[in-house]
Amino acid sequence: MRRALAVFLLTLAALVTTGAAADDDYVRLVLEHPAPTPYSVLRYEVARRGRATMAVHRRQLPGYAEPLHGVGLMTREEADAVWQLCRATDAQRLPDAPLTPAMAAEGALSWRVEASIDGVEHVFRVGDPRNHPDRRYALLTDGVIRAVTQRAGELPFRNVFVPSARLGWLDVVSVPAARVFLDGTDTGLQTPLYGYEVEAGRHAVRLESLDGSLLRAYDVRVEPSGTTHLHVDLR
Repeated sequence: MRRALAVFLLTLAALVTTGAAADDDYVRLVLEHPAPTPYSVLRYEVARRGRATMAVHRRQLPGYAEPLHGVGLMTREEADAVWQLCRATDAQRLPDAPLTPAMAAEGALSWRVEASIDGVEHVFRVGDPRNHPDRRYALLTDGVIRAVTQRAGELPFRNVFVPSARLGWLDVVSVPAARVFLDGTDTGLQTPLYGYEVEAGRHAVRLESLDGSLLRAYDVRVEPSGTTHLHVDLR
């Protein structure tokens, strides 16, 4: 397990194989800097250890000690889809396609892609993959990101410019499960939601059942360094 976790914390890479995936195979995508994003680290990774394949989503904000991270165990079908994607895009042979000065000036993102298959490693860089004429770059990066976020989840943005003494937390539990909107913004998360970090003060919470048939709005107050619990029945 320690070895698998160490693999997770390396960098974002892409994987390809000509046969069944082997132990310690991985595919990672790591955002390169400088980049037009507040994150100092942004990484998506699929890594195989024995019979288990993990999806890891990691983000780090500068000056913020605690990283944002999500980890999920992938099903065999989900893992196989990633390895098949890597084979289809020939990920272990794709050449470097770095940002041009014009692309950098427009704020395009650059990714470092790393693949390790059967002990053979390959690394390449690609800038603005969605607009690259070779569609394999976009298919690979978009596919890995989608697979990781579907299993490890999206990570909520944390405002590091708010002093920690003015922060609090929000727990939201509902029956049935619902999407969570905070102060008019879709958090991208659903109930049950625990330890959601917000600035202390009053907040508008809107809950919408997953089928869209139920909608309720609540006004809550979060105290500094405290947790506010909102448990509701939407029916």
